[in-house]
Amino acid sequence: MLVRTMIPAGVVWLALGLLPSAARVSDTFAKIHATGVVRCGVGEALRGFAQKDTQGHWTGLNVDFCRAVAAAVLGDAEKVDFVPLHASARFLALKSGEIDLLLRNATWTLEREAGLGVHFVGTLFYDSQTVMVPHASKVSHIAELNGVTMCIEKGTNHNENLTDYTRTHGLTYQPLILDSLAEVKDAFFSRSG
Repeated sequence: MLVRTMIPAGVVWLALGLLPSAARVSDTFAKIHATGVVRCGVGEALRGFAQKDTQGHWTGLNVDFCRAVAAAVLGDAEKVDFVPLHASARFLALKSGEIDLLLRNATWTLEREAGLGVHFVGTLFYDSQTVMVPHASKVSHIAELNGVTMCIEKGTNHNENLTDYTRTHGLTYQPLILDSLAEVKDAFFSRSG
């Protein structure tokens, strides 16, 4: 069961730009042409967005966007290299040049754009932050979760959003920060029995 609530600065799925300055964009395009491949950072198996099947073929919205960039820049949609990234590693991979383009869920914030020096070029998919609870709990509003432990993926702004929301509404929660989405799922399902 999903308990929906309005949390400011909802999650957006973005195509994060190459880096902001014209010189860095030019350097990135030169590197892509030199290597002959567009290296795209993607989520770690997020159905519908970026997922690798048993034959090693990637599918999903973010994958298709990366292939479109490769077709536009290199003339071949198959000249791509997908790099699965944890949320906590996504911006570092972009800044270090490990990837050329980040196509992974990330909330577009002024703090990230100015502070990290990355350029968000547009929203690819718009979503909101949601809290999931076991169906058997019969919880229908986030206020019923006052004081509970909530699983949160490291490197996301979900904890900040929840802190802002709960503070504003006189609620509390205990964050359980985990390294990956897979760990968040495992923790949730092991406790929700």
